[in-house]
Amino acid sequence: MYVRECMIENIPTVTVQTSLLDAQKVMQEHGIDYLLVVTDEKLEGLFTKDELDEVASSPPASDSAWQLKYILSYRRVGEIMRKQIVTITPDTTVEEVHSLAKQHDLKILPVVERGKLVGAVNTSDLPGGS
Repeated sequence: MYVRECMIENIPTVTVQTSLLDAQKVMQEHGIDYLLVVTDEKLEGLFTKDELDEVASSPPASDSAWQLKYILSYRRVGEIMRKQIVTITPDTTVEEVHSLAKQHDLKILPVVERGKLVGAVNTSDLPGGS
């Protein structure tokens, strides 16, 4: 089976200029813990709840709800997103995805075709996933 048969095509994305507060809202609205960061359909990075939690737990953000909201509205996704990410193509096999995910300890793999983001796969949703 190939990724093109089971990838998620309509995934929410943000830009490097999206505030952390807006990114948090998008994740909450869609019930996800990651966002792909794009510019003109080109993948720029990956932003996850882990990065958001790290900012939220560091001083002064952790001192009060007001300070946290201020910091999340001021900081941008591009400042803390993961820039080095493993990608796959629609023609990647599910077996290859599981191997890459295990090798790099990944849950989400962006799907890129001809330089453009076309979807993503959550390894736990794939056949043979855990």
